[in-house]
Amino acid sequence: MVETTQPSALAKCDRCAVQLRVAESRREDSRPFRKAAVPKGLCPDCVMTEFLYNTYPVNMIIDERGPEMLLNAESMRMALLSSGVMDPAHCEMDVNEINWRRVVDNWNLPVKLSKSGRNPYRMGDAKKRLPHAAEMFPDEDTARKECVAELLTMLHPDDPVSADEIDIPDDFGPIHRKRKPQ
Repeated sequence: MVETTQPSALAKCDRCAVQLRVAESRREDSRPFRKAAVPKGLCPDCVMTEFLYNTYPVNMIIDERGPEMLLNAESMRMALLSSGVMDPAHCEMDVNEINWRRVVDNWNLPVKLSKSGRNPYRMGDAKKRLPHAAEMFPDEDTARKECVAELLTMLHPDDPVSADEIDIPDDFGPIHRKRKPQ
């Protein structure tokens, strides 16, 4: 542990302007998140937002489904801990410090984007793509059948498949193609 230069000094988050206090000390080896040593930086909610904006494929999934998916706090907590991202042995930021409601409410505030070859996706790209089958077909069953038919046709262009040929059971069993008798 290293003492910070201005312990208990008041600061404002550089992104959302929530008031913070500088920690008394910090771990220099903490990864990927570390407490600030000076009254400057981001609150835990904005740190997490920036991380999610810049982490592929998580950013793509959030962009497609909307940040409201983050409101299942227990799922997010388990994902961050089980993936090792916020393993207490390596990260001094506690997953319980994150207020997921604030993350979602402040989602559209400006975010520093990291340019990296490991992150080919940029938030907003989902709006540039063609509509997903679920958007084109509000009936969920029809959308699922269209997605499967489209995928099978792409995989086997010489044997096109229509949604009418797809049988999707209600019990999450295997998906079958109804073959015409030959």
